[in-house]
Amino acid sequence: MSVLLNHVMKQGSATANTLGTIAVMYSGFGVLLQWARGEDDEINTVLAGTTTGLLYKSTAGLRKCAIGGGVGFTLAALYCLWGISRGTSSKFNDFKQYM
Repeated sequence: MSVLLNHVMKQGSATANTLGTIAVMYSGFGVLLQWARGEDDEINTVLAGTTTGLLYKSTAGLRKCAIGGGVGFTLAALYCLWGISRGTSSKFNDFKQYM
């Protein structure tokens, strides 16, 4: 039990800092994309996730930058697909209406 507590105390703040940085970057990109495109849809979500991954890993080299962008893209795309499967996507529901 003390090993777990020691690990959380040593690594907890670093993990929280990393996740907080990623969350602020993702939110900032989402707001900027919504403002620039004038739309609030899944495209913004995927672009914000991808650019967050790219920018977060941009100082680690081109290969890691691409991997970070891929991870961001994958997570954002999975989130969008999950939203579509639940029927919470307004754009997809509008599209289905015409089919």
